[in-house]
Amino acid sequence: RNIVQFLHMIDTLTTTYVFMEHVAGEDLEKYLRALGCLKEEEARPVFQQIVSAVHFLHQRRIAHRDIKLENILVDAAGNAKLCDFGMAIKTTEGQMLEETCGSILYRAPEILARKPYDGLAVDMWSLGIVLYVLVTGHFPYVEATIEDMHRIITTTMCPIPYHLSFPCHIIIARLLG
Repeated sequence: RNIVQFLHMIDTLTTTYVFMEHVAGEDLEKYLRALGCLKEEEARPVFQQIVSAVHFLHQRRIAHRDIKLENILVDAAGNAKLCDFGMAIKTTEGQMLEETCGSILYRAPEILARKPYDGLAVDMWSLGIVLYVLVTGHFPYVEATIEDMHRIITTTMCPIPYHLSFPCHIIIARLLG
């Protein structure tokens, strides 16, 4: 229920039309831009819904590979739905992927290093970035190039603010560890 519903597809010679559920509201990036960040109590239900969607996909060995604030829709009631499956792929046990995908601020170190990666594992990294931004209002790593992003991620500990609760700190550290 936390994934935008696929309704229908029409494939023509030149174009594929995909019809999906309409979610009245806005994406999480716009939602946060207006607020700055969420208190942990506010972020918890949103993040739980996102994790629920990713868990559903991962049980079926589907890697989303583009989890980011812009691909999470929030309706007026605060319900979150994961959308945009353009980079999603069905994987097999132990399969390593090589295609570079996803937005740079959410990319796991192995993708930045251009190494083969586990699609499900890189989704977990992206979840860590999403949670971090939800509760701090900014990204943990911001560099201009892929090389600089990889260098900073692999040489520095994730700067987790002291004001976060211990459980939130642990979740972020495990997802980005």
